[in-house]
Amino acid sequence: MKNLAVPALALTLALAPTAALAGSYEALCGGTNCTIIVSPKGIDSPQGSIPASRVSYWSVNGESSTSVGTGVATTILFGGIGLLGFLAKNHDF
Repeated sequence: MKNLAVPALALTLALAPTAALAGSYEALCGGTNCTIIVSPKGIDSPQGSIPASRVSYWSVNGESSTSVGTGVATTILFGGIGLLGFLAKNHDF
């Protein structure tokens, strides 16, 4: 059982939601592929940029749902610790 603890922990950490960090992100801009760059200076896209001083609030529009398939798969693979897979979420924003 001890041999499964490390892979189970790694899987749990990999499925945990994370905050957006500075970097480049592939996105859809007006229906076409583009790259969005998030940095301490602001947010840059092909259509323009937003300086960090102008970002006052992040609105969240969309929905999140529990990833049942991930929960079932991790429970089958890892037993009781796999129930943590039900904490995984699918986000559509």
